[in-house]
Amino acid sequence: MGTDHPTAPERGAEPEELRPLARAVERAIAQGCGTLLHLATPLGREVYRRKADLAARLCPERGRLLDWGCGFGQMSRLLRNRGFEVVSYTIEPGAPSPWNLFLREGGLDVVWGKEPVRLPFGDAAFDAKEIPCKGELKTAAQLAVEMPAGNATFLSLAKGLSAALPRAGSAPLREIVKAKEFRVTAERAGAEGRAVFWRLRLDEAFTIPAVEFAPPAEPKGTTVIFSEAGRATLAAEVDRLLAAGRRVIAVDPFYYGESKIQKRDFLFALLVAATGERPLGIQASQIAAVARWAGGPVTVAAVGPRASLVALVAGAIEEKAIARLELRKSYGTLREVLEAGLGVDKAPELFCFGLLEAYDIPQIASQVAPRPVSFLDAGDRAKAELSGLKARYAQLGSDFDPLR
Repeated sequence: MGTDHPTAPERGAEPEELRPLARAVERAIAQGCGTLLHLATPLGREVYRRKADLAARLCPERGRLLDWGCGFGQMSRLLRNRGFEVVSYTIEPGAPSPWNLFLREGGLDVVWGKEPVRLPFGDAAFDAKEIPCKGELKTAAQLAVEMPAGNATFLSLAKGLSAALPRAGSAPLREIVKAKEFRVTAERAGAEGRAVFWRLRLDEAFTIPAVEFAPPAEPKGTTVIFSEAGRATLAAEVDRLLAAGRRVIAVDPFYYGESKIQKRDFLFALLVAATGERPLGIQASQIAAVARWAGGPVTVAAVGPRASLVALVAGAIEEKAIARLELRKSYGTLREVLEAGLGVDKAPELFCFGLLEAYDIPQIASQVAPRPVSFLDAGDRAKAELSGLKARYAQLGSDFDPLR
């Protein structure tokens, strides 16, 4: 069921019956009723006039009609003009206000109710009739339209476009991820045995939790470790590092562990991106800041493909405080995100605008080199995509193999 699409009346040519509505809307807006912008233009008012004309054509016998949720009253007035016996129902307060001035001044039969569902009318109070529509109904077979063979989807388009990426000559990585130079203010939150609990305040923007573990003897170095599943899952890794004589700082950057937004976290990522920031850049900048606070140079260890990308970017943007990266179960290419059909709701930081256009994982790892980047527990796809990194290290005078 439809009608012609309305076009805006020419200036000065608005139908006479809409002019009282136009004057009332202008008065109401002047008195602070800012919710009437849909009626503030001739085209907006013309839409309602067309609706009233349609109702009159569909119900030539007219009758008693309920305008439930009548709002400003524009439909009630227009339907009354066409011969309907209109009852206007609203749950707005009956006291005079800019919102109801058109209702009050129109001589309408207005019922000021309190219940939006349980209405104060009997079953036979109105002329209830189905609008004739048999000629417009379609069968399930008529509505079933097969998609053309090879029909493109957003995912297939993204896969196709990504095949030729990344491209050389793009913006610096730091600029793409919108990296920050967070300053850390550390507050000791408690201790238990050789573990010290910290609250790390990053400028005035974020506070993230960290636990520092000290080995029994003089530490042989420091490892900052984190996991996309949260630091609470890292007990075995922490024990292994302590046994190797490492000082360990387990941290939960934004989106992970205690720093995770519990419900619909991806919406915050979209909001952050809409302001021009990048969740990936925030996380990487947090890890870089922790490395500086830890008294780098440190090793950064990450567990999981999402966390591994965060650590890799952190290593690329922080050359002094991060001396080595250990990435467990990393992707070999960002195209794996598309191939897995992963959505922004599952891994919001991976959807970093402009990243794959300029840098894939091998290119980011090349920026970290000659500092060692170890890809641990790498799958076959990652090994294939990253196989060229050994040659990159050789070019830089190192015989290091990232896949060993």
